[in-house]
Amino acid sequence: NGTSLSSPFVAGLVASLWSVNPSMNRAEVLDIVKRSSDRYNRPDSVYGYGIPDFRKAVRVVLSKLETHEKLVAEDCFSISRTAKNSFEITITEPDFSFDAYTVNVLDESGNLIAKHEFENEKLIVPVQQEVKKANQFIHFVFKSPFTQKTVRFKL
Repeated sequence: NGTSLSSPFVAGLVASLWSVNPSMNRAEVLDIVKRSSDRYNRPDSVYGYGIPDFRKAVRVVLSKLETHEKLVAEDCFSISRTAKNSFEITITEPDFSFDAYTVNVLDESGNLIAKHEFENEKLIVPVQQEVKKANQFIHFVFKSPFTQKTVRFKL
């Protein structure tokens, strides 16, 4: 118990949050972790700020991503809105076989909606009507064997 137990967990939390939005600096990530904690409003000398809430922290980190409406073009992939209810994700410069790439779709709170694997360079991702009704934003987590990038779209 104590810091020897909690330190690896908090380090993992910070690394996970930073992987979602690597453009954030150290102070921003630590502030989000601190503010997510159960004792943030009443820290003490025994428990400090308390236990961080990963769900609360990831929602804040996701909300700080740049919001896109129609198109995102990155080094190895692009995402475009093809219709009101779908997006097209294209691998532009594959270094690996297509099945090495995946896309996770998250709602605005960071909950997993769907997971997709590529069979060729293009993937159509439909967005269900109930997802659109319950969320203003959707997140795509594009993963290749050595990289991960999270992109935020307005629905």
